[in-house]
Amino acid sequence: MGTVNYRNAITAFIDRQEPDTPITTQMIVDHVVFQTGIDDDDVRKAVNVNMGRIEKQGLVRRVTRGVYCKQVKTAFGAYSAGNETLFCKLLTRDGDKVIGYETGASAFNRMGLTTQMPQRICIATNAYTRLQPEGVDVEVRKPVTEVTKANCRYLQLLDIINDIDRYPVDAPSPAEIIRGLVRDYNLDINKLLVYCRKFYHEGLLGKTVDIVLGGTTI
Repeated sequence: MGTVNYRNAITAFIDRQEPDTPITTQMIVDHVVFQTGIDDDDVRKAVNVNMGRIEKQGLVRRVTRGVYCKQVKTAFGAYSAGNETLFCKLLTRDGDKVIGYETGASAFNRMGLTTQMPQRICIATNAYTRLQPEGVDVEVRKPVTEVTKANCRYLQLLDIINDIDRYPVDAPSPAEIIRGLVRDYNLDINKLLVYCRKFYHEGLLGKTVDIVLGGTTI
């Protein structure tokens, strides 16, 4: 095997990323290991050295330790996504894996249940222990169970129903909005009730049945 040009391998990976996609050192290491078959430890050392140089050249911006984002040159200077946007993506995605979802007051606003704008986004995530970058203020919650692509929409909806009396709801038909989400997300009602019974308090099951099956208008 010839000498590996680590910089070319790393920059080729970075070029394929979107500016609002967080790029972790681990993502780059995994890519180079897959491309070259070289030992993980050797690749990691080379990546760490090269990322410092690539950052100085302005191709990426360091968000926090081990996390970068692509910088794009525009007519107005270099552009990169804000740290809060990048951090929220780190909390909700790990490569192709779903590890979190928006919840709390910000989810109520995004889903049209309230017109009030919360001061910060709330994320329930498997990565609830991740340190926030300086200047970022995101409310982070530990989920009731490990979040996956298969269950995230179910947990998100159950969080909404569980918190319905916690936040000011000013939508004219909140129960219909929730039923609309069930349809939009193509949720299996039986599975929704199983998750409710398994992971939430006993009193939520009856409320969920009433709302989802049309027994109440909230």
